[in-house]
Amino acid sequence: MNKLTVNEIYASEDEYQSEQMNPYKGLSDDDVLKLSIYQDEEYIDGRSGIILVKSRKNGDIYIKKLLTRYNRSVYEFLKAHPINYMPRVFEIYESDNCLIIIEEYIEGNTVSNMLDKEPLSEQAAVHIVRSVCAVLDELHNLPTPIIHRDIKPSNIIVTPKGEVYLLDMNVAKWYDSDKTDDTRYMGTRCYAAPEQVGYGLSASSPKSDIYAVGILLNVMLTRKLPKEMRASGRIWNIIERCISLDA
Repeated sequence: MNKLTVNEIYASEDEYQSEQMNPYKGLSDDDVLKLSIYQDEEYIDGRSGIILVKSRKNGDIYIKKLLTRYNRSVYEFLKAHPINYMPRVFEIYESDNCLIIIEEYIEGNTVSNMLDKEPLSEQAAVHIVRSVCAVLDELHNLPTPIIHRDIKPSNIIVTPKGEVYLLDMNVAKWYDSDKTDDTRYMGTRCYAAPEQVGYGLSASSPKSDIYAVGILLNVMLTRKLPKEMRASGRIWNIIERCISLDA
């Protein structure tokens, strides 16, 4: 005979649904206690899954992410092997509903915000792309490469010192040269390479990130996609090579 416990009785359907969607559902008491150290301060850009938090122990600021799309092994690797100019991953927890990440808070301005008023100068755009490519070079040259798959203006932060950080590994994956198609199509429309959204003749590869870098460079210089307006001068030759449909 099945018996109900007090914890399984809900006052209303809304309360039941809220409990089922609770990001901390299924965590051990020990994990909940560890997470309680971080006090929620505010949502970043109004997104409920990215939260600025403060440590109750020392007052330090971190970012807490509640991810419903993720590859846990990528985050585990980055926690054990930090990549320069990517936020440090400090803690990882997995509930019934999501992956919970505590990572380094990077102070600065996203490229997306920088583009709100006007395009970037060629010097600034090239600096940002060089910096992003340095991070990608490290990711792509791991024994098993990691593909970012979501390079775009909102995922790049420039600090007050001019340092460039690449954020957001939510849809990153390990490269598998034997695959001819992605299991799940991920990325951001217009920045994702054709193979990321079910087109092309292969699965996502390091070249997929290069495609997004080309789109990024054009957008930084013109505030428009290449199909809307091409960057001028010799730099277009670089962009054109990056976004060639023949990877």
